[in-house]
This record gives sequence, C-alpha cells and structure tokens, in this order.
Amino acid sequence: MPWLPVTDEEATSAIGEGLHTGLRKGTDAPEAPALWEAISASSTAWSEALDFLVWGLHHMGYAVCKEHDTPE
Repeated sequence: MPWLPVTDEEATSAIGEGLHTGLRKGTDAPEAPALWEAISASSTAWSEALDFLVWGLHHMGYAVCKEHDTPE
C-alpha cells in the first residue's frame, strides 16, 4: 500500500488530537488532567507548539504520511 504525504494542517490536527485525547483517555498519570486543562485553555501556545513539532519533522527529513489505497 503506497503512502500519501499529508498537509501540515492535517499532520498538526492528527498529532494534536492524539496527544490531547491521550492525556484525557490514554493515561492515568496524576499530572495528565492539569496538562489537558492547560492545552484546552491555551489560545495560541498549543497550536504554535504543534506547528513547531511538524516543522521539526520536516527539518529532520521526515514526512507525515497516511496509507493510500490505489485503484486496482
């Protein structure tokens, strides 16, 4: 199955949603609720941090991709 690069917007959305939801549902760590609340209250810090994360992946030569079915 070939891989299809996603846009930076798709990458930041998927990564951000996964991390944010992971803090709420994926861990029982005592500090998770405070982190989740801080992200929810953030006006720009969270989105800017995600943008920087995706930029860093590109800078290191990585691409965020998804599986893509090709017609047979």
